[in-house]
Amino acid sequence: MFASEAVAYEQAAPTVLAEFRRKQRTAFGLAQAVPHLGWLFVPRRGLQGWAFASHKVARLLSPWAVIAHLLVLADSGRSGRAIAAAEVAGAAVCVGAALAPPAMLRMPRAAAGTIRAPGYFLIALCASGVGGAQAVFGGRRHRGYWERTPRGRGDARQAVEARRICT
Repeated sequence: MFASEAVAYEQAAPTVLAEFRRKQRTAFGLAQAVPHLGWLFVPRRGLQGWAFASHKVARLLSPWAVIAHLLVLADSGRSGRAIAAAEVAGAAVCVGAALAPPAMLRMPRAAAGTIRAPGYFLIALCASGVGGAQAVFGGRRHRGYWERTPRGRGDARQAVEARRICT
C-alpha cells in the first residue's frame, strides 16, 4: 500500500552512546542481511542494485576504507605519516567536541556545530564498523533481541498527525 501523504518521525537518541548503539545494531542487521540479498547485485537490477550497493554496502565498507587509507598513508614515508597524524588528530578533536557538553565548548553555537558535525559522522562510521564486524566475525552473540534505544521526548501532536494521515 502506498500513501503519498504518510509522514514518519523518529526522535534522536538522547545521548551519543545511545545513538552509537542504535547505529551499531542497524549495521549488525545489515551485515546479516547482505548475504541473503545477492540478487540485488545482478546487473539487470540496474539502479536498484546500484542504490543498495552505494548506500547500504558502502556503509559497511567505509570504516575499513578509512583504516586502509590511514595505513597506506602511514606507510608512505615521512609526509604520509604527517598527513595521517593530522587526520587522526583532527578526527579526535571533532569526536571530542561531539562528546563534550555544548556549554563546555565556549564558542558561538554555529562554530560549535561545525566542529561537532564531523564528530557525529565519525562516531556513526565507527558504529557501522563495529556492528558489521560483530555480525561477520561473531564478536557479539546475538540473543535474538536488542534493548530498545532510548528516545528523546517527542511532540505528541506529531505522532497523532502521523497516525491520522496513515489511517
